[in-house]
Amino acid sequence: MSGIFTPYESMPEWAQKFNLVNPVAYLMRINRMVMLKGSTIQDIGTELYSLLAIAFCFSFFAIRRYRKTA
Repeated sequence: MSGIFTPYESMPEWAQKFNLVNPVAYLMRINRMVMLKGSTIQDIGTELYSLLAIAFCFSFFAIRRYRKTA
């Protein structure tokens, strides 16, 4: 589902929506942009901000779910 074998645009609608929360999909887009197109930090900024938002949300939920057991 990360887009490693099929491009994001050729995936069905439900898979594209699922990929909005899949960090590997953003990493694959960044990889393609840098390796194939020679993109700079400014070009991949949107994907980096999306990864930052996902990391913040996952960290927030992990902290909220953590329970001290002792």
